[in-house]
Amino acid sequence: LGLHLCESTPRRAQCRGLSGEVSSVSHAHDRLQITWEDGVANHLNPTWLRERCQSETTVDLETRQPKLNPHDLPQKLFLEEASLVPECGGLKVAFSDGHVSQFSLGQLRSEILHFNESPIQVPEYNKLKP
Repeated sequence: LGLHLCESTPRRAQCRGLSGEVSSVSHAHDRLQITWEDGVANHLNPTWLRERCQSETTVDLETRQPKLNPHDLPQKLFLEEASLVPECGGLKVAFSDGHVSQFSLGQLRSEILHFNESPIQVPEYNKLKP
């Protein structure tokens, strides 16, 4: 999952009791670290994370198909901010290209755990047939 070590000191945010799932989130410009309450820590590359954004500006909300190709993203994409959003079990991330995404922690963890077995996009969607 593309960890690139950064010499700068990561910024840290603590959030206890977020559905018992996350103990901390920290970020540097070139990585996001999520430490789960079970002790597992995942290091995420900004580009990997940005490609998974499901906002209206990045995917067709009906089909969940990406509006951009990965090569359309900046080659040097960095994290500007990352913070937990406890009221919805989410994570808010601001990227160096000006885009801000909100991710479900449960969905992120599921994709991380099942990355090798599952597609990036949902296999089905509700679209009317002609």
